[in-house]
Amino acid sequence: MLENIRKSVTANWPPPTDLSGIKNVRVQIRFELDRAGQIVGKPNVVMTGGPEKTQQAVAASALRAVLRSAPFKNLPIDQYDVWKEVTINFDASDPAN
Repeated sequence: MLENIRKSVTANWPPPTDLSGIKNVRVQIRFELDRAGQIVGKPNVVMTGGPEKTQQAVAASALRAVLRSAPFKNLPIDQYDVWKEVTINFDASDPAN
């Protein structure tokens, strides 16, 4: 289930290109889902590596991908405890990560 959520998000993530230090940027986004697969509250974004301007561009594109992917469908309600909290790592050097 979590893998399906991750695949859905990364399919919607065209990382920015041609930015200084982009291959060093990593972004982690954590968010919670309600039982309908909607994002609850504001996702938490953590950026590391590369120049700050590049971090911000990669983080913004990753956050857009998360928001575009919601609501997440076909999540088994009986396993809500497994998928209610999601963490996705984005690696600009490997968009398919």
